[in-house]
Amino acid sequence: TLELRARLILDCFTNTWANRGSSVHILSYDRGKDAFQKCFPANAVDRIIIHDAFGTPDKYAPLTWVKHFSEQKEPFTLVIDSLSTALIYHQFEDVYVSLLCLLRKVESLQLVMALLHTDVHEEHQVSKLRYLANTTLTVYAHENEKLAGCKIVHRKPSGRVLREDEEFVLTADLLITDIKKVVCKKEEKPVAQQVDPAANLTFSLRLSDEEKAAKDSLVLPYIKRSSAGRGKGEITYVMEREDDFDEEDDPDDDLNF
Repeated sequence: TLELRARLILDCFTNTWANRGSSVHILSYDRGKDAFQKCFPANAVDRIIIHDAFGTPDKYAPLTWVKHFSEQKEPFTLVIDSLSTALIYHQFEDVYVSLLCLLRKVESLQLVMALLHTDVHEEHQVSKLRYLANTTLTVYAHENEKLAGCKIVHRKPSGRVLREDEEFVLTADLLITDIKKVVCKKEEKPVAQQVDPAANLTFSLRLSDEEKAAKDSLVLPYIKRSSAGRGKGEITYVMEREDDFDEEDDPDDDLNF
């Protein structure tokens, strides 16, 4: 991410908030106060307050963040530049808990913007920090060097997640212009041609007209043709010598009960 101008995008957001009249506090671990004064236009510098953690990181330890920023009575935006450097000096658990406390306990805090170089941290740490954010912006290299690309994931209070891909131009005076949504083109899957099972065989599976006629006229051994006229049934029984023929209607008729 160091090569993808993520910090420049962060500076553009900072400049935008300052130009809107908002008070912006920058907790800087990566740059000194003089660097910020040279970076931002004069009309924006007056509304930006620098908390110099670059020279004194221990003074702005994560566990002191709530104490420092609770003193602010006016609504303000907090910019952390960057969380990656803060994690070099301090434990991940301290940074995570302090971010959570900032969001819950500092009443005048309206927005927190933080820069994180995801390629220098463990995946589970990045996932936990993303969980705290309502919106994450992932910068990527654009084919056009004059453009910057950004994938946006926004999580609404209802739990619905919106995903967008945008491209834009970053100007020298820290403005974001020509914002366009990137439409993802669905790749059409090639239709697989059905293979003919009869192809490349040494014999033919298909019948000619003459062969079909011969097949239909063939009478198989187990097929009997229906005979004309109505059929009838007959049972023939030949008595044996041992058979006893009784002419009486009821053999038990002479019994008295």
